[in-house]
Amino acid sequence: MQGTSKNRTDNQLAFRCVALRCCVIQLGCAADRASQTTKISHSIILSSSTGMQFVSFGAGTFAMGSPPGEPEQDKNETQHQVTITRPFYLGVYEVTQGEFTHVMGFNPSTVKGSDRLPVQTVTWFDAVSFCNRLGKLDGIDTAYQITNVKMDGLHITNADVRWTFSSAGYRLPTEAEWEFACRAGTTTAFSFGNTVTSEQANFDGLTPYDGGAKGRFRNYPLEVDAFRANAFGLYQMSGNVFEYVWDSYDQYPTNHQTDPTGPERGTLRVRRGGAYTSPAGHMRSAVRHGVPASAPLFHHGFRVARNIVPTDQPIRPTPKKP
Repeated sequence: MQGTSKNRTDNQLAFRCVALRCCVIQLGCAADRASQTTKISHSIILSSSTGMQFVSFGAGTFAMGSPPGEPEQDKNETQHQVTITRPFYLGVYEVTQGEFTHVMGFNPSTVKGSDRLPVQTVTWFDAVSFCNRLGKLDGIDTAYQITNVKMDGLHITNADVRWTFSSAGYRLPTEAEWEFACRAGTTTAFSFGNTVTSEQANFDGLTPYDGGAKGRFRNYPLEVDAFRANAFGLYQMSGNVFEYVWDSYDQYPTNHQTDPTGPERGTLRVRRGGAYTSPAGHMRSAVRHGVPASAPLFHHGFRVARNIVPTDQPIRPTPKKP
């Protein structure tokens, strides 16, 4: 599985967007305190077919991975500098069951009861297929070429997937984009700081982080906007359901990377963010695991990204009901 660099010149975008504000975020490396300046253009676009919301991000550099000495650090979290040069949008929320059903025609989730619950029990292949189908509903380009599809019931369990990097279509975020957005300008273990409580995220509160106080273990997912957003306006980047990203799993490089997309091939795909069953330490911003792309794991979901293109037109969306 690999991407292509084919240029697209005829992308017609059926999006609505609204510019909210622009601010400057200071990002620093925890190891050397050398700060980086990154512009985050806080605007929102809406999918014309589902109303899904996306926050925009500009280019920037940050320290990816965990700093030396972070409690519960894993050897696959080697800290290294990453520069993102391509502006992108990322979903404000995890993809919901209502959105997934609207686009895919079925709801595979094991825990139901509200359209605002995150979709779960999906394969990585289901997630990339969702991205393409959403693009077709919105009348825009598709980011992925998906061929040689193999199914098990309603789930896609294998396929050849190629990503056209220049496409404006919906896609999964890269692992670097995901961590950049999750950290929201922080260098601490969580975007909340160096500790987390079950009043801030949905996880196994009976297994706290680094000697913290025990909290509540709900053992079920919550609606995607159940807690406050991080500083970049994104909800539940930590906990609730694991989130698939584009990258195949491998050890990190140690040198400075620019727009990394992971190894070209691999048997495992990266999941991020922790889930409602996870101990607190598995929700750290740097935590990463490799999982089979073919398995519809019960606490796995995803959120959607898209490249920013200059043809987006501003329009104010309908305000969300309180």
